[in-house]
Amino acid sequence: MVNLLTSKYILLQGAYWMICCSVSGYSTVFLVSRGFSAGKVGLLVAWANVLAAILQPMTASLADHSKRITLRELILIISLAGFLPALVLALTPCPTGASVFLYTAILAAMSLLQPLVNALGMRFAGQGLNFGLARGLGSLCYAVFSTLLGFLAQQVGEWCIPFFSAVLFLGVLLSSRLFHPGPGAGASGNRNSSRAGLGAFLRRYRAFLGVLAGTAFIFAFHSIVNTYLFQISVAFGGDSSSMGVALSIGAVCELPAMLGFSWIVRRFPIRTLLRVSALFFILKAAAFLISSSMTGIFFSMTLQCLSFALFIPASVYYADNETEAEDRVLGQALMTAASTVGGVIGNLSGGWICDFAGIRALLTLGLALAAAGAILIFLFTSPIQLLSKPAGA
Repeated sequence: MVNLLTSKYILLQGAYWMICCSVSGYSTVFLVSRGFSAGKVGLLVAWANVLAAILQPMTASLADHSKRITLRELILIISLAGFLPALVLALTPCPTGASVFLYTAILAAMSLLQPLVNALGMRFAGQGLNFGLARGLGSLCYAVFSTLLGFLAQQVGEWCIPFFSAVLFLGVLLSSRLFHPGPGAGASGNRNSSRAGLGAFLRRYRAFLGVLAGTAFIFAFHSIVNTYLFQISVAFGGDSSSMGVALSIGAVCELPAMLGFSWIVRRFPIRTLLRVSALFFILKAAAFLISSSMTGIFFSMTLQCLSFALFIPASVYYADNETEAEDRVLGQALMTAASTVGGVIGNLSGGWICDFAGIRALLTLGLALAAAGAILIFLFTSPIQLLSKPAGA
């Protein structure tokens, strides 16, 4: 039986990951319909990721140490910052310059929400909230919604993509209001840390920095697949509908690992889980590279089962376990920021290569990035590593 706390968090995770589907998964479909090339889509998404990466640690520090602002209030503000531009973009024929500004705001809002949603879940994990179950059902929502959105985009037009994004931002806002954390909003409620600065954080948790670098490279590959899956699908004989099917396959395959993560994490060390997921990112990248049809792409997406599906909850637990109570929201934000920086790397390099060198070159780059990230994660989560202890420990 799912308890009330977990049920409320399922609503929040479901709404958030459907936002990710519409805003990120269908970014190329929508922006190409507004006259953007693949390279310009990559630049726009990269710029939004840069903005989010700058703002995420600042937002997290506020969440960890503010005496007046709660996580719910931060989620409310950021949700409204995504809702308004999404609604304008859906209902008006914006010129290119306005579209760039509005979509950047939507992407940044989506990225800023992730560490806050994760921190809210980890705050209540000790009170009976099943994080893995809620996150897994978030993936199920992504899977169902990606297929539905691909169909609707073909039937009624691409304008429905930002329209549903606006509705879902409201869903995040409303579901977050079901929680009642106290002032300060941090994972522990501690607001008196003397280590609030980013530099001090990274000096204290030195191995964490290596894992962040590995995460950035892995998510550079992940962003290439997500942002340019439409172009990849077209190159192998598909369209936006088959792209939606591929996204759905990946999301469905995430379910076993995410739904069972609470069981898995009791039996295997978090660092081992991170290394296994990193290895499967390499396998997924290799499968994409050797694909010759949409069947190969569909198979490649099944490897989401132990790559992305394992990495996401494991990284959330890793950030929570490796940091002290007063630093946990910042730890979550830096983990999200690392994936965001990976998005910048993947989208900038991927857009250029997609336009000028083709899909095979794009997928070769993806494999190289996944391998680099996996190597870093293996080095900095291994039992013997140079930076295993925090400074001063």
